Amino acid sequence: MIDCIDMKLKSVCQKFDNVEYSIVPEKIIDYISEVKTQLQRRYDFVVSDMRCDMEKEPLYLIINKNPDAIKILSGNTVAMADYKEIISKYKNLKVATVHSHIPNAPIQFNGLEVLKLVKDSRKYIFFDDISNIKIAEVNPLLIRELKKTVELGDGFVIKDGGIEKVKTVVYKDN
Repeated sequence: MIDCIDMKLKSVCQKFDNVEYSIVPEKIIDYISEVKTQLQRRYDFVVSDMRCDMEKEPLYLIINKNPDAIKILSGNTVAMADYKEIISKYKNLKVATVHSHIPNAPIQFNGLEVLKLVKDSRKYIFFDDISNIKIAEVNPLLIRELKKTVELGDGFVIKDGGIEKVKTVVYKDN
């Protein structure tokens, strides 16, 4: 888990076992390498044994809340190759990535590599009025249908051109 300087994810991280946490954006390189190594082992086991019960395997969740980590990851060719392998070859082995604090702006052709991969995945969770979305192309008819103002905990799942309004859990740190 890569947090930003506000350290708001630290209290969440402390509620779980086996969580690596840092506010140092360069740590994303180490985390990607470690997750890729673990998924390679899992993949090799599944291929050789063909009986792996994925329900019993832990979820590998890479959470990045630090915009600088996206720049660092995008600029490291080895880490980017590992990251691409994680989100393609190993995507069915209980792994997920979450990048937050991505600017709500169109992702340019010459933009950061991680952002281009996010754009290509066509999967977003957007926590603002849908009429404000700029990061993804959304059918204007869908925007008109869902133009109601969002409240805390409301969001939109945008996947393959479709939109679904969702309610999320609101975490309050005591």
